[in-house]
Amino acid sequence: MKRVLYFGIGLILFAVGPLPAQQSRDWDTLWINKPPASPGHPNWFMSTRDRTYTGLAYDRFRDVLYIVNPDITQVQNYWVPTPRIHIWDAATGVTNTGLGRALNGMGGQLPVPLDTVDGGYIHRRFSLYKIDVDDEGRIYACNLVAPIFEAPPQMCMGQDTTQGPWQVYRWDTPSSTPRRVYATLRTYNPLLSPPQYDSVGATKYNSEMTWSRWGDAFDVVGKRGWERDSTGQTVQVDSTRMLVSGGPYCKQNNTNREVNVFVADRRPARPFDFRLGVRVRSSLEGIASHGIATTGPLPFSEIWMDNAIRVTTLNNQNQTSKALPQNFTMSTNIALSEDSASGTGPSGALAYMQFPHTALRLLVCTDARPTDPFDASTTNYNTTARLIDVTNPVQATRFLESTPKLGYNHMNVNAGVDGLYNYVTDVDYKLEFDENSSRVFITLFVLMSNNGIAAFRTRNAIVIPVELGAFTAALRDDAVQLEWEVLAETDNHGFEVQRSFDAGRSWEILAFVPGRGTTGTPTRYTYADPLTSAHRALGKARYRLRQIDTDGTSTLSHAVEVAIASVSATFTIDGNYPNPFTDRTSIAFTLREAAQTTLAVYSSLGERVATLVSGWRDAGPSRVTWDASACAAGTYIVRMTNGSNVAERCLTIVR
Repeated sequence: MKRVLYFGIGLILFAVGPLPAQQSRDWDTLWINKPPASPGHPNWFMSTRDRTYTGLAYDRFRDVLYIVNPDITQVQNYWVPTPRIHIWDAATGVTNTGLGRALNGMGGQLPVPLDTVDGGYIHRRFSLYKIDVDDEGRIYACNLVAPIFEAPPQMCMGQDTTQGPWQVYRWDTPSSTPRRVYATLRTYNPLLSPPQYDSVGATKYNSEMTWSRWGDAFDVVGKRGWERDSTGQTVQVDSTRMLVSGGPYCKQNNTNREVNVFVADRRPARPFDFRLGVRVRSSLEGIASHGIATTGPLPFSEIWMDNAIRVTTLNNQNQTSKALPQNFTMSTNIALSEDSASGTGPSGALAYMQFPHTALRLLVCTDARPTDPFDASTTNYNTTARLIDVTNPVQATRFLESTPKLGYNHMNVNAGVDGLYNYVTDVDYKLEFDENSSRVFITLFVLMSNNGIAAFRTRNAIVIPVELGAFTAALRDDAVQLEWEVLAETDNHGFEVQRSFDAGRSWEILAFVPGRGTTGTPTRYTYADPLTSAHRALGKARYRLRQIDTDGTSTLSHAVEVAIASVSATFTIDGNYPNPFTDRTSIAFTLREAAQTTLAVYSSLGERVATLVSGWRDAGPSRVTWDASACAAGTYIVRMTNGSNVAERCLTIVR
């Protein structure tokens, strides 16, 4: 783990004009960069034109920030896109000239050759707009697109006024030339043909992306790894998932109701590195027009989303292994109400964080609407970010006081993501762990379009009293065996074991397992829940832990699920150990009678990665070992078949 390198130094750089007087009990200001007054200033791009900085991303592998500057330059009578991506040192906010490869040969910017990054600039359309970093340090940037019904052809630089294409570019390193990893396959021209809509308001013209505006919200998670294919060969696979949605557009009769999820394209003749995997649809308008934050790279990971008007919601992703793309209708799991204990209010940009070896899950919510969106002369004080504890989303609570305010009297009515007013348009975070004390510091990077970019760091370290490692549930004999590893404990009274038969909507208390008080010695706890008729009738059960301190405070763990209905009358998969595991695991199964049996392992996308048993097996217990050292981290399914009988278990690889 990384040591804390600095401790709340209040360093302010490149400040122009008075800083906000409001401060915070929980946050120190590391630095604030505001639009400078001098053309010679290194951050002059923040002052040159409306919408000159629209997205940011923190790179934890290099400890830098990437700032998107979707600039345009007037050449004779045309506006030419000249986007830039600046690299700042995360701790100071100063340009990092040691990284990148700007067009002038100097560092401090990602290389953005204009003959590579195309798409052009038309009103409300940028060739680069949002940016994110995957879990191995590759950098992704997308554009913003929206059809222009009112723009005359002469304003379009020889292009038609189409929806897109919506495109994503990737830099494998800060100095590499970007590669276009996705683009829409077809667009439509609203000037030549009036738009048509299906029953939910989606256009019929585009072959993949069905709405007219994309790029306002963008999130990337996942990385590359290795796994065995059906022939036993080791191949590289990519678990990275890109999520995008779009904001409202006044010329369309409805607003975006979809989040599009893109996955690595494994087809032999693929046009791009990524393809559309799932269209996640909702009955709510503008479902994620300003904020998306997924909980992970797996198909069943969930999505936090917000559209600046409604409250923040949590929805399912639910990709299956069938052919892509898929259409999936979201069912809202959680809605963080404006008047709830969390008090999120209408949020804009979002970020999701989870802490290694702990149950703690936090959601970063930013202000979405200015104090008075109808009066540009009103000081905008809704310019903060806040942490919401969503370890148990049903009981989400505000974790810390909001960050200091960035608002002041500059409210340009032409600025901001929707062209009406300016507000917080992007946010990211940095975690700093003290390896000796189970403490963590959090830095939030807040970008407010047209007003500035700031870094706020928690004034005090956040103490995580119990470091929870792996938490698993598996069928063994006639019981569900729960196991969880605890790396360290501070004032730990114990664990309350809870169970749900309705996918987490309601929970019952099963037992209490005493803790060990305060100790730095790792240990493994277990609890066996005997199978009941309810288990077998409902087919699934979900479990979680409530860790309770000696002072009565408590923290909920993430939930684990076990399938019961898959238990066959003729054979069972008794589980695997260890689970999760790094390289090898031992899988136990029992045949009640001799049979022709197949035992194979599948990826989360339904692709077979290993065949462990194939042939006649005698009755009785058996055990096989799976060497998964060449496979990527993630969740896999071990499936046993015998005729029409099927049994399955989930395996988890961690790296």
